[in-house]
Amino acid sequence: MITGAWPTNLIVVCEIAYLVVASAIPALPGWKMFSNVTPVKLSHIVSLSEGEMNLAPLLPRGTRSLKSEDAKSLLIFICERRRETEENGLWSLTLGENRFEVQAPACLLKKI
Repeated sequence: MITGAWPTNLIVVCEIAYLVVASAIPALPGWKMFSNVTPVKLSHIVSLSEGEMNLAPLLPRGTRSLKSEDAKSLLIFICERRRETEENGLWSLTLGENRFEVQAPACLLKKI
């Protein structure tokens, strides 16, 4: 080891040790935490009147996928935001083999 770089080398050694331990213990956050997120394609939210919706204006820039719970919340949000203009609007979301619908004005999530 180089004498002047010992703090940096110590940090690198600690990071490597942590990653090795985290790969063996599921409770510790590590690279495996990314495998637990089931991505939802943004094109799976459909409006009865508009067809497939462009969700880019509603999401943070650079969003490529959502967790299923976030997608369900987004579906309810869309209904609540548009229920005044689309009195009987109907929006649906497909997650794997499950399909959910929300209809204005109540905006309650129903599994179909």
